[in-house]
Amino acid sequence: MIEALAVGAIFPAIILVLSLAVRFAVDKSLPASAGADWLILLITFDVGAAYAKDELVGLVNYHPFHAWFSVILICLAACSTLIWLFAAFWIEPKLRRRPRAMSLPVSLVDRFERCKICLFYVSWTIALALTSFHIFPFVYGS
Repeated sequence: MIEALAVGAIFPAIILVLSLAVRFAVDKSLPASAGADWLILLITFDVGAAYAKDELVGLVNYHPFHAWFSVILICLAACSTLIWLFAAFWIEPKLRRRPRAMSLPVSLVDRFERCKICLFYVSWTIALALTSFHIFPFVYGS
């Protein structure tokens, strides 16, 4: 019971507080980007699932994944952390910043960085694509 509470409630709260602390320490503000927050959820799932491996390994249909389940989850957590850093510290500041006045000539990359809705969609696309990698071990071999 205590382990389930720790993995299901206490650990995610600690991860969320650490995420907010890091983001506040860097920017002195707390931006809310749903894509980056979703990535924090995935990191929390990975670490919690690696901790509760014995309960979740039965849900994996492809038997060769059973032996590598913890390794797969730790690799996914590391990838999610790197992508969270990208979303939180590259995309979010661009979403908060006021658009500069357009000047000619403007490169395609510069136009994309000024397009806030484009960056918002990129943040969500990355987060949802990474979610599919988290689902993969559970559905492969079905």
